[in-house]
Amino acid sequence: MHDIRAIRDDPDAFDRAWASRGLPAQTPDLLALDEKLRVAQTALQAAQSRRNEASKLIGQAKAKKDEAGAAALMAEVEGLKVAIAAQTAAEVDIGAELRARLAALPNRPAADVPVAEDEHGNVEVRRYGEPYKIDNPRDHVDLGVGSGAHHHVDHRPRRRSVDRAIVDSGRRSDHHVSAGHPGAGVAVHRRRHRGRVPPRWPRVHRSRSGPTVPPSRRPGH
Repeated sequence: MHDIRAIRDDPDAFDRAWASRGLPAQTPDLLALDEKLRVAQTALQAAQSRRNEASKLIGQAKAKKDEAGAAALMAEVEGLKVAIAAQTAAEVDIGAELRARLAALPNRPAADVPVAEDEHGNVEVRRYGEPYKIDNPRDHVDLGVGSGAHHHVDHRPRRRSVDRAIVDSGRRSDHHVSAGHPGAGVAVHRRRHRGRVPPRWPRVHRSRSGPTVPPSRRPGH
């Protein structure tokens, strides 16, 4: 969001920057809102200060047995309370409107950025290396159809490192592989488990005679 103090210091610079983005002058409305906000803030502070002062004078008047003066001051304090509420609401509304306007405006482009109608006016600053050159480039769909990869999809479950649990940083995963043509590569999809051991795999207990599986978790039980 733009700083209204910077806009106050140099409004023309902001208008020129926004004009390069196709926007009309924005600072007159922004500065008018800023002035209204500062007037409301000043009135609020003055009312609060007078309320505090009058509250002290009420005590002094009562100490001097000046009931008429105390009553007048009390009436003034009640009126100041109404004024303070009104100025507070004005400050909140005007401040919200000003902040919304400032937040909606785009950033100022750097001074060395060229002004143009579209991307064709961009200026190349530097280039690293050379782009790759491919003879007779073809679409990736044509390459897949031409190689026959769509006819060689094997959906049979894999064993060993594919359909078993692996330990990765203390967590276990299922690996399901969709393999296409050998030249097309293999896509590996992982399904994470929150527990350390997925429910379908038996827990292995180790003993002196070697790893064992509890009877209740053995196949067929």
